[in-house]
Amino acid sequence: KRQPMASKEIGEPLVGIITTAQWVYTLNTTGNREYTDAYKAKYGVNLVLLVACHAWYVDIYDAVKRTGGDTSSKVLAAALDATKLDTVCSHVEFANRGAIAPFHIVRIGPMPNLEPEVLKTVWTRIDFKDGEPIVTIVK
Repeated sequence: KRQPMASKEIGEPLVGIITTAQWVYTLNTTGNREYTDAYKAKYGVNLVLLVACHAWYVDIYDAVKRTGGDTSSKVLAAALDATKLDTVCSHVEFANRGAIAPFHIVRIGPMPNLEPEVLKTVWTRIDFKDGEPIVTIVK
């Protein structure tokens, strides 16, 4: 199996590393298997990064669609506050413009695949005060 270039070059030193991620290709979430299988079929490697960005765009697109295309700040903010959406990353909710989303604690598996194993999922809420993020563990 082919690996992304950085993983292939670094190799064995990655095995056993514990880190956090908002998404890994091994998650059992709505649509994730189909999404990652399609990527692997097209490019020959597992998708490693960038899905969290895609999922946030899905959230925003969903909110704009529910406003009928109105992107004024008050209308869009209200639509985001009402968002409860399943994405390939997770179930995502916004409340008072704070996002509730998971961080997964993962261990990098053995060569040659370096498959990430989710050890624990910690749900966080991100709020903003005076422009600064405040992160709280909610479950």
